[in-house]
Amino acid sequence: MFAPLRKNAAAFAKVKVGDWGWCAHWSDEMEISADTLWRLALEQGGARQHSADMAQTGKRL
Repeated sequence: MFAPLRKNAAAFAKVKVGDWGWCAHWSDEMEISADTLWRLALEQGGARQHSADMAQTGKRL
């Protein structure tokens, strides 16, 4: 679904903030929620592993 945006920087740059600020919106067929973007950013930043390490040791964030 988002492949065209990966291949075309000009198309990616047309992003708008969706209604009420809850998504990144390119068209009615192409948008991604703020919650999904946040989760993906955490995963890419290593937060998933950090959380797993904390759960294993019994420590809290």
